[in-house]
Amino acid sequence: MKSEFETDFELYKIFYITAEAGSITATAKNLYISQPSVTKRIQKLEELLGCALFVRTKQGVRMTAEGQRLYEIVAPACRALLDAEKEIQAMNSLEQGEVSIASTEMSFKTYVLPAMERFKKKHPGIRIRFANALNETMENMLRMGRIDLAIMHEPFHLSEGLTARTIEIMKECMVCGKQFEELSGEPVPASKLTEYPIIAMPSGSSSHEYLNHFFGRLGLTVVPEIELTTVELMASAVERNLGVSTLPYPVARPLIEAGRILQISVQEPLPPRRACLITNSKVPQSAASRAFASEILKKS
Repeated sequence: MKSEFETDFELYKIFYITAEAGSITATAKNLYISQPSVTKRIQKLEELLGCALFVRTKQGVRMTAEGQRLYEIVAPACRALLDAEKEIQAMNSLEQGEVSIASTEMSFKTYVLPAMERFKKKHPGIRIRFANALNETMENMLRMGRIDLAIMHEPFHLSEGLTARTIEIMKECMVCGKQFEELSGEPVPASKLTEYPIIAMPSGSSSHEYLNHFFGRLGLTVVPEIELTTVELMASAVERNLGVSTLPYPVARPLIEAGRILQISVQEPLPPRRACLITNSKVPQSAASRAFASEILKKS
Protein backbone atom coordinates (compact mmCIF):
# COMPACT_ATOMS: atom_id res chain seq x y z
CA MET A 1 0.00 0.00 0.00
CA LYS A 2 1.23 3.51 -0.83
CA SER A 3 2.04 5.82 2.05
CA GLU A 4 -0.22 8.90 2.34
CA PHE A 5 2.72 11.11 1.37
CA GLU A 6 3.08 9.28 -1.92
CA THR A 7 -0.62 9.67 -2.71
CA ASP A 8 -1.87 12.55 -4.86
CA PHE A 9 -2.78 15.46 -2.58
CA GLU A 10 -5.89 16.05 -4.69
CA LEU A 11 -7.38 12.85 -3.22
CA TYR A 12 -6.87 14.10 0.33
CA LYS A 13 -8.22 17.52 -0.66
CA ILE A 14 -11.44 15.96 -1.94
CA PHE A 15 -11.67 13.72 1.13
CA TYR A 16 -11.20 16.74 3.44
CA ILE A 17 -13.78 18.92 1.66
CA THR A 18 -16.30 16.05 1.60
CA ALA A 19 -15.75 15.39 5.31
CA GLU A 20 -16.30 19.08 6.05
CA ALA A 21 -19.40 19.35 3.86
CA GLY A 22 -20.88 15.93 4.71
CA SER A 23 -22.04 15.71 1.12
CA ILE A 24 -20.61 14.55 -2.20
CA THR A 25 -22.99 16.92 -3.99
CA ALA A 26 -21.68 19.91 -2.03
CA THR A 27 -18.07 18.90 -2.74
CA ALA A 28 -18.78 18.67 -6.47
CA LYS A 29 -20.33 22.16 -6.45
CA ASN A 30 -17.45 23.56 -4.39
CA LEU A 31 -14.80 22.21 -6.78
CA TYR A 32 -16.80 22.66 -10.01
CA ILE A 33 -16.51 18.98 -10.91
CA SER A 34 -19.11 16.24 -11.35
CA GLN A 35 -20.43 14.05 -8.53
CA PRO A 36 -19.11 10.88 -10.22
CA SER A 37 -15.63 12.45 -10.29
CA VAL A 38 -15.80 13.08 -6.54
CA THR A 39 -17.04 9.55 -5.88
CA LYS A 40 -14.31 8.06 -8.09
CA ARG A 41 -11.53 9.91 -6.26
CA ILE A 42 -12.86 8.96 -2.84
CA GLN A 43 -13.03 5.34 -3.96
CA LYS A 44 -9.46 5.56 -5.22
CA LEU A 45 -8.24 6.86 -1.85
CA GLU A 46 -10.19 4.12 -0.06
CA GLU A 47 -8.54 1.57 -2.33
CA LEU A 48 -5.08 2.96 -1.64
CA LEU A 49 -5.67 2.98 2.13
CA GLY A 50 -7.50 -0.36 2.19
CA CYS A 51 -10.56 0.82 4.10
CA ALA A 52 -13.89 2.60 3.71
CA LEU A 53 -13.83 6.28 4.65
CA PHE A 54 -17.51 7.21 4.26
CA VAL A 55 -20.93 5.58 4.45
CA ARG A 56 -23.90 7.04 2.62
CA THR A 57 -26.87 8.42 4.56
CA LYS A 58 -30.13 10.09 3.57
CA GLN A 59 -28.54 13.45 4.33
CA GLY A 60 -25.32 12.74 2.42
CA VAL A 61 -22.29 10.91 3.83
CA ARG A 62 -20.71 10.42 7.24
CA MET A 63 -17.22 9.29 8.10
CA THR A 64 -16.38 5.80 9.27
CA ALA A 65 -14.09 5.35 12.27
CA GLU A 66 -11.14 5.15 9.86
CA GLY A 67 -12.39 8.20 8.00
CA GLN A 68 -12.74 10.16 11.24
CA ARG A 69 -9.19 9.28 12.27
CA LEU A 70 -7.81 10.18 8.84
CA TYR A 71 -9.68 13.52 8.97
CA GLU A 72 -8.14 14.34 12.37
CA ILE A 73 -4.66 13.73 10.93
CA VAL A 74 -4.93 15.45 7.54
CA ALA A 75 -7.32 18.33 8.31
CA PRO A 76 -4.66 20.75 9.68
CA ALA A 77 -2.39 20.13 6.68
CA CYS A 78 -5.26 20.50 4.20
CA ARG A 79 -6.40 23.75 5.80
CA ALA A 80 -2.86 25.13 5.66
CA LEU A 81 -2.36 24.13 2.02
CA LEU A 82 -5.74 25.47 0.92
CA ASP A 83 -5.08 28.74 2.78
CA ALA A 84 -1.67 28.92 1.08
CA GLU A 85 -3.32 28.44 -2.33
CA LYS A 86 -5.74 31.29 -1.61
CA GLU A 87 -2.95 33.57 -0.39
CA ILE A 88 -0.77 32.94 -3.45
CA GLN A 89 -3.76 33.49 -5.74
CA ALA A 90 -4.49 36.76 -3.92
CA MET A 91 -0.87 37.84 -4.33
CA ASN A 92 -0.88 37.03 -8.04
CA SER A 93 -4.15 38.91 -8.49
CA LEU A 94 -2.62 41.88 -6.59
CA GLU A 95 -5.22 41.68 -3.82
CA GLN A 96 -2.48 41.40 -1.21
CA GLY A 97 1.30 41.26 -0.98
CA GLU A 98 4.23 43.59 -0.38
CA VAL A 99 6.65 45.74 -2.36
CA SER A 100 9.94 47.06 -0.99
CA ILE A 101 11.82 49.88 -2.70
CA ALA A 102 14.74 52.17 -1.90
CA SER A 103 15.85 55.51 -3.31
CA THR A 104 17.16 58.90 -2.32
CA GLU A 105 14.80 61.52 -0.89
CA MET A 106 14.69 63.38 -4.21
CA SER A 107 13.83 60.22 -6.15
CA PHE A 108 11.15 59.39 -3.60
CA LYS A 109 9.44 62.74 -4.23
CA THR A 110 9.98 62.65 -8.00
CA TYR A 111 9.29 59.01 -8.87
CA VAL A 112 8.23 56.83 -5.93
CA LEU A 113 5.53 59.05 -4.41
CA PRO A 114 3.57 59.64 -7.66
CA ALA A 115 3.85 55.93 -8.53
CA MET A 116 2.75 55.00 -5.01
CA GLU A 117 -0.33 57.20 -5.27
CA ARG A 118 -1.40 55.60 -8.57
CA PHE A 119 -0.55 52.09 -7.37
CA LYS A 120 -2.49 52.28 -4.08
CA LYS A 121 -5.63 53.44 -5.89
CA LYS A 122 -5.47 50.28 -8.02
CA HIS A 123 -4.16 47.86 -5.39
CA PRO A 124 -5.09 49.05 -1.87
CA GLY A 125 -4.28 45.66 -0.32
CA ILE A 126 -0.57 45.79 -1.24
CA ARG A 127 1.82 46.95 1.49
CA ILE A 128 4.74 49.20 0.49
CA ARG A 129 8.02 49.47 2.39
CA PHE A 130 10.43 52.32 1.55
CA ALA A 131 14.07 52.88 2.53
CA ASN A 132 16.01 56.11 2.03
CA ALA A 133 19.54 55.16 0.96
CA LEU A 134 22.54 55.98 -1.23
CA ASN A 135 23.55 53.94 -4.30
CA GLU A 136 26.07 51.69 -2.55
CA THR A 137 23.62 50.78 0.21
CA MET A 138 20.82 50.17 -2.29
CA GLU A 139 23.03 47.84 -4.31
CA ASN A 140 23.84 45.79 -1.20
CA MET A 141 20.16 45.63 -0.24
CA LEU A 142 19.24 44.39 -3.72
CA ARG A 143 21.96 41.73 -3.76
CA MET A 144 20.87 40.47 -0.34
CA GLY A 145 17.20 40.38 -1.38
CA ARG A 146 16.17 42.92 1.26
CA ILE A 147 14.40 45.10 -1.32
CA ASP A 148 12.66 44.40 -4.64
CA LEU A 149 13.43 47.66 -6.43
CA ALA A 150 15.80 50.60 -6.25
CA ILE A 151 16.06 53.92 -8.05
CA MET A 152 19.60 55.12 -8.70
CA HIS A 153 21.07 58.08 -10.52
CA GLU A 154 24.21 57.84 -12.61
CA PRO A 155 27.02 57.34 -12.07
CA PHE A 156 26.60 53.91 -10.49
CA HIS A 157 28.46 50.61 -10.64
CA LEU A 158 26.24 47.53 -10.71
CA SER A 159 27.41 44.08 -9.66
CA GLU A 160 26.54 40.94 -11.64
CA GLY A 161 22.84 40.18 -11.80
CA LEU A 162 21.61 43.74 -11.25
CA THR A 163 19.91 45.33 -14.25
CA ALA A 164 19.00 48.95 -14.97
CA ARG A 165 16.05 50.38 -16.90
CA THR A 166 15.98 54.08 -17.70
CA ILE A 167 13.22 56.10 -16.05
CA GLU A 168 14.36 59.54 -17.18
CA ILE A 169 17.40 61.38 -18.54
CA MET A 170 17.97 64.44 -16.38
CA LYS A 171 19.70 67.67 -17.23
CA GLU A 172 22.08 69.08 -14.61
CA CYS A 173 23.03 72.72 -14.19
CA MET A 174 25.62 74.70 -12.23
CA VAL A 175 24.14 77.36 -9.95
CA CYS A 176 25.17 80.04 -7.49
CA GLY A 177 23.65 82.71 -5.26
CA LYS A 178 23.22 86.37 -6.18
CA GLN A 179 26.44 87.26 -4.38
CA PHE A 180 28.35 85.49 -7.18
CA GLU A 181 26.51 87.17 -10.06
CA GLU A 182 29.80 87.59 -11.95
CA LEU A 183 29.47 83.88 -12.78
CA SER A 184 26.07 84.21 -14.42
CA GLY A 185 27.04 86.26 -17.48
CA GLU A 186 29.36 84.96 -20.19
CA PRO A 187 30.27 81.25 -20.15
CA VAL A 188 33.02 80.55 -17.62
CA PRO A 189 35.57 77.72 -17.67
CA ALA A 190 35.13 74.98 -15.11
CA SER A 191 38.57 75.84 -13.74
CA LYS A 192 37.16 79.22 -12.64
CA LEU A 193 34.57 77.47 -10.45
CA THR A 194 37.29 75.78 -8.39
CA GLU A 195 38.10 79.22 -6.98
CA TYR A 196 34.69 79.31 -5.28
CA PRO A 197 33.30 77.30 -2.34
CA ILE A 198 31.80 74.05 -3.64
CA ILE A 199 28.60 72.63 -2.15
CA ALA A 200 28.04 68.91 -2.67
CA MET A 201 26.36 65.84 -1.25
CA PRO A 202 28.43 63.49 0.96
CA SER A 203 31.10 61.18 -0.40
CA GLY A 204 29.50 57.92 -1.54
CA SER A 205 26.51 59.63 -3.13
CA SER A 206 26.00 59.58 -6.90
CA SER A 207 25.81 63.39 -6.88
CA HIS A 208 29.25 63.64 -5.25
CA GLU A 209 30.70 61.13 -7.72
CA TYR A 210 29.10 63.02 -10.64
CA LEU A 211 30.78 66.25 -9.50
CA ASN A 212 34.16 64.54 -9.13
CA HIS A 213 33.81 62.95 -12.57
CA PHE A 214 32.89 66.23 -14.24
CA PHE A 215 35.90 68.11 -12.86
CA GLY A 216 38.21 65.08 -12.97
CA ARG A 217 37.84 64.55 -16.72
CA LEU A 218 39.06 68.14 -17.12
CA GLY A 219 42.10 67.45 -14.96
CA LEU A 220 40.66 69.40 -12.04
CA THR A 221 40.25 68.41 -8.41
CA VAL A 222 37.60 69.83 -6.10
CA VAL A 223 37.15 69.44 -2.34
CA PRO A 224 33.65 70.50 -1.25
CA GLU A 225 33.58 73.02 1.56
CA ILE A 226 30.03 72.13 2.49
CA GLU A 227 28.44 68.66 2.29
CA LEU A 228 24.67 68.30 2.65
CA THR A 229 22.46 65.24 2.56
CA THR A 230 19.63 66.34 0.23
CA VAL A 231 19.21 68.32 -2.98
CA GLU A 232 16.76 70.65 -1.24
CA LEU A 233 19.36 71.54 1.39
CA MET A 234 21.96 72.16 -1.32
CA ALA A 235 19.57 74.50 -3.12
CA SER A 236 18.93 76.38 0.12
CA ALA A 237 22.68 76.72 0.77
CA VAL A 238 23.22 78.06 -2.75
CA GLU A 239 20.43 80.60 -2.23
CA ARG A 240 22.17 81.73 0.97
CA ASN A 241 25.33 82.47 -1.03
CA LEU A 242 27.35 79.72 0.63
CA GLY A 243 28.88 78.50 -2.63
CA VAL A 244 28.28 77.00 -6.08
CA SER A 245 26.81 73.62 -6.83
CA THR A 246 25.25 71.36 -9.42
CA LEU A 247 21.51 70.73 -9.19
CA PRO A 248 19.05 68.74 -11.29
CA TYR A 249 17.49 71.26 -13.65
CA PRO A 250 13.88 70.42 -12.61
CA VAL A 251 14.85 71.38 -9.04
CA ALA A 252 16.82 74.48 -10.02
CA ARG A 253 14.48 75.91 -12.67
CA PRO A 254 11.72 77.31 -10.41
CA LEU A 255 14.37 78.92 -8.20
CA ILE A 256 16.14 80.42 -11.22
CA GLU A 257 12.86 81.70 -12.69
CA ALA A 258 11.95 83.24 -9.33
CA GLY A 259 15.31 85.00 -9.22
CA ARG A 260 16.34 83.26 -6.02
CA ILE A 261 19.46 81.64 -7.52
CA LEU A 262 21.47 82.16 -10.71
CA GLN A 263 22.38 79.66 -13.40
CA ILE A 264 26.05 79.49 -14.36
CA SER A 265 26.88 78.97 -18.02
CA VAL A 266 29.90 76.64 -18.07
CA GLN A 267 32.11 76.40 -21.16
CA GLU A 268 32.41 72.64 -20.72
CA PRO A 269 28.88 71.16 -20.87
CA LEU A 270 27.65 69.14 -17.90
CA PRO A 271 26.71 65.63 -19.04
CA PRO A 272 23.12 64.52 -18.47
CA ARG A 273 22.36 61.82 -15.88
CA ARG A 274 20.06 58.83 -16.11
CA ALA A 275 17.62 57.98 -13.33
CA CYS A 276 17.25 54.19 -13.46
CA LEU A 277 15.08 51.50 -11.93
CA ILE A 278 17.35 48.71 -10.66
CA THR A 279 16.30 45.09 -10.07
CA ASN A 280 18.07 41.85 -9.23
CA SER A 281 17.62 39.40 -12.11
CA LYS A 282 18.72 36.55 -9.83
CA VAL A 283 15.72 37.04 -7.55
CA PRO A 284 12.21 36.32 -8.95
CA GLN A 285 9.99 39.40 -8.87
CA SER A 286 6.55 39.14 -7.29
CA ALA A 287 3.47 40.26 -9.18
CA ALA A 288 3.25 43.26 -6.85
CA SER A 289 6.84 44.39 -7.49
CA ARG A 290 6.39 43.99 -11.26
CA ALA A 291 3.23 46.09 -11.15
CA PHE A 292 4.89 48.78 -9.03
CA ALA A 293 7.89 48.85 -11.38
CA SER A 294 5.51 49.47 -14.29
CA GLU A 295 4.02 52.46 -12.47
CA ILE A 296 7.51 53.97 -11.93
CA LEU A 297 8.52 53.40 -15.56
CA LYS A 298 5.45 55.34 -16.74
CA LYS A 299 7.56 58.41 -16.01
CA SER A 300 9.85 57.44 -18.92
